[in-house]
Amino acid sequence: MIKFCKVPKCHKKYYAKSYCRKHYSLFSRTGSAVRITLLNKGKTCRILRCTEPADTKGLCITHYNRFKSHGSFEKRKNFFITNPPRGKKNVNWKGGVSMYASHYHLKKNRLKKLKKVGWKCEICEEPARRVVRKDNTQNNHSVGNLKALCTKCFYARNKGMKHKTSKYLQLYGMTLKEMSEKFGYEETFYASLHQADLLKTYLKKQNIKNS
Repeated sequence: MIKFCKVPKCHKKYYAKSYCRKHYSLFSRTGSAVRITLLNKGKTCRILRCTEPADTKGLCITHYNRFKSHGSFEKRKNFFITNPPRGKKNVNWKGGVSMYASHYHLKKNRLKKLKKVGWKCEICEEPARRVVRKDNTQNNHSVGNLKALCTKCFYARNKGMKHKTSKYLQLYGMTLKEMSEKFGYEETFYASLHQADLLKTYLKKQNIKNS
């Protein structure tokens, strides 16, 4: 007959003195198979209707870990589904500033595009979860400008190109570094012109001057 540890809610196999290996090790070191700090010895968890022994800051191990993890004594699943933290209350809040304008619309239209094509890649018809902009800009988030791709096609699209400069290669035929070396000025100057949709006109004028 297989014996199990006598500590409540522990279903590990018996090791010694009615305990499993973990609880026996704790018992041999502290004299108790349940981890209790000196400050909370003999006390119970301060959460209403919880009868577990207090471990840290007047809380049992379960409630302390929940509070440390997501700031609530409730289970994580119930906490985030029924009361999802939004805006400034969210731990990922960055002041309401995104990488580019209208990021919310991009996320919204991404789902529309993927549903429209049946969550399939528009190139190989494999399952798709990514979208790219056909004109390689950061401002046009319309559904018609988005293209659904699988992971394989997404990376194949940018193969051989550096991630930070691939859009400049496709739009203008050169990277920011090449522009800086050819026409002068820093790379940030050309990046700002691109954001203002003026880079194409500027490069056209520079090419006319140099010809």
